[in-house]
Amino acid sequence: MNRKLRIRIDLKLSKNGELVLNTRRWKRTAIWSLLKAKLFEKGYLKVHYRPGVFNDAEFYTKEEGKIILDTFLDKRLLEYTERAVWE
Repeated sequence: MNRKLRIRIDLKLSKNGELVLNTRRWKRTAIWSLLKAKLFEKGYLKVHYRPGVFNDAEFYTKEEGKIILDTFLDKRLLEYTERAVWE
């Protein structure tokens, strides 16, 4: 029996080579709100689906961050990940 996914999202934002935000959230809207509110030059997003199963990417604009977030949390991807058997 498969367990429901408990998605964890890590977000790091940096400006001038210094980390301005390093946070972990469980909701897409919380991450998107932080992306919209902060000024940054480089971002890193990591979505954990299960232990050892994740997607991650770097981005340089808010628009890129939104696209990556939406892609990593696509309903079809989440359903597949929830049903899949991971060894």
